[in-house]
Formats: sequence, structure tokens, C-alpha cells
Amino acid sequence: MEVLLEIKKDEEKGEELFNWAQSNKEFFKDYNPQEEGKIIRMMSAKFKGFVNAKINSVHADPWLVAQAKHRNLKIISEETFTNSSKPIKCAIPNVCKDPSFNIGCINLSGLTKERNWTFN
Repeated sequence: MEVLLEIKKDEEKGEELFNWAQSNKEFFKDYNPQEEGKIIRMMSAKFKGFVNAKINSVHADPWLVAQAKHRNLKIISEETFTNSSKPIKCAIPNVCKDPSFNIGCINLSGLTKERNWTFN
């Protein structure tokens, strides 16, 4: 649900994405505050900048990662792994790859290969 809220608040993401999200609300799952909150607290110890990146605004990334961990899901993201030592520069793939979380994270191209999709 945090992703849906982020789309609603971020006008830069575009009206087309907003309209699609509104028409497909069933894709956006409510979170489990107790279980996923525990995961976010664990995340905060090592990735404080990632968890608190937008403290005064909607920030879906930590909830997305926590939900993926809690539900044993894979994240599809176009963000790339960063070698930056600055925690604020941390991206979704960095958190997913961390041994504490070990969450699958691929981009759209990786999903296409994984599913053996072909396009004409």
C-alpha cells in the first residue's frame, strides 16, 4: 500500500502510472505492521539512510523490501546495486543482497529471461 501512496503523492511519476495504479489497486497489498515493522527495524540498524530517506514524506522502499522478506517474494526493480559507502546512497538491490535479508531482486530484463518470455 505504501507504493500506491507514493505514486499518489509523486506527481513526477506521471498521470498514466497514477491512473493504472488506481485501476489495479488489487496489486497493492496491505502490509503487516507488526511483522514487517520488525524487518524494518532490523533494516534500520544497517541501512538507516535507506529506511529514513524521506522521513517527512511517503517512502515505500523499506516497506516493499520488508513485505518481500515477510512473504518470501522477489522484487523487480530498475534500481542498480551501488558500491557507495554512503548509507543514504543505498538502493533496493543493496538491501536485498545483504545476507541478513537475502531477498531476490531482478530488473525487468532479468524477469524476462527468468520467465523465458519472447517478444515479436
